[in-house]
Amino acid sequence: MKPSQKLFQLVWDQFLLPRALKKYRIDLVHNTRSATSIFNPCYSVVTIHDAAPLIHPKTEKLINRLYWRFQIPLAAKHADRIITVSDPLKRMLQIVLIFQMTK
Repeated sequence: MKPSQKLFQLVWDQFLLPRALKKYRIDLVHNTRSATSIFNPCYSVVTIHDAAPLIHPKTEKLINRLYWRFQIPLAAKHADRIITVSDPLKRMLQIVLIFQMTK
């Protein structure tokens, strides 16, 4: 994804989507891309599919590394519920996120 697309995605996730959710009085949003907003006006569920950008950052392009390093912990912190695609991923995220919070 190009840097301009990542920037738009960030603006969408953090500002435009929450505005639309509020405007249309949505009760629940399910984010399926490992990202959510800190400004959600409703109950929020996020599905996290992969922790590779956090665990093996060198495998990602710089813009993706920066984006996911911000978005995955943010989603984990601000979502009301988190869905992971497997138990090993769940345990891995717990370890990685706790480690990041203690830095």
